[in-house]
Amino acid sequence: MKKSAIMFCTVLTSFSLMAFGYMNWSNPKVCNNETSCIKKVDSDDDLAISCYKQKDLDLVYQVSSRFTNLITEENLHNAKSIIDILPIKATRSVENYSNVTVAVIHNEGELIETSKDEILNPAQLKLLQTTDCTSNIHITANYKNKNEESNYNNNELVYYMSVLPEKQAEYTEGYDALIEYLKTNSKEKSAIIEKGNLKPGKVSFTITTEGLVSDVKLTSTSGYTSVDKTLVELMTSLPGKWYSATNSKGEKVNQEMVFFFGLVGC
Repeated sequence: MKKSAIMFCTVLTSFSLMAFGYMNWSNPKVCNNETSCIKKVDSDDDLAISCYKQKDLDLVYQVSSRFTNLITEENLHNAKSIIDILPIKATRSVENYSNVTVAVIHNEGELIETSKDEILNPAQLKLLQTTDCTSNIHITANYKNKNEESNYNNNELVYYMSVLPEKQAEYTEGYDALIEYLKTNSKEKSAIIEKGNLKPGKVSFTITTEGLVSDVKLTSTSGYTSVDKTLVELMTSLPGKWYSATNSKGEKVNQEMVFFFGLVGC
């Protein structure tokens, strides 16, 4: 009787262990309450096990001109000197300029004209007349500050600027709605981002005179192929329309813009 009881306990213990093992196999461990783990494979990215939680990343979504320094098309075309073009803060303390370069940026490179000082020469004036609201320019110069004893060739001024229409293009649903659309629809893909690997991603596009988005292209990678692809797709399939940009004559014109995606300080 005692022997039978021992055998029964042994069999019961074996079945219990088997059942416990089956339960563990059927219900694999998941992350803590803050996350749920999903194994993801991107066609161009390495295998990544990503926990879908909101990381403490201060992501920036911004739609604006390519460069932060701006000048209207009308003011650029009427400029006689680089002082008429550059921000006041860049010129207020300067006494002399030399080796001034004015360039218009194109996809293929830059068209460049040079002068000996800040006064724009005929070739530079002609070059600037070719710009419109899809243009970007680049100005460099050596300079000497007022009350500065050192030779002005020791100082170099470098400015990148975007050309603006008199009235910029506007998304009909409003800027906040535009940013919310980009955030919401890129949330899943951006969950794989690690702070140390994220680069400033940029997608350029043009708002046409019909208020449509065209010529969408990636100009700077975020460091994640799947995220880059998503950003381009979002701008390409953006719902709604835009109010077209207009020049000083009230005529509708194309305007180039950039969707920036990255971290604060990028």
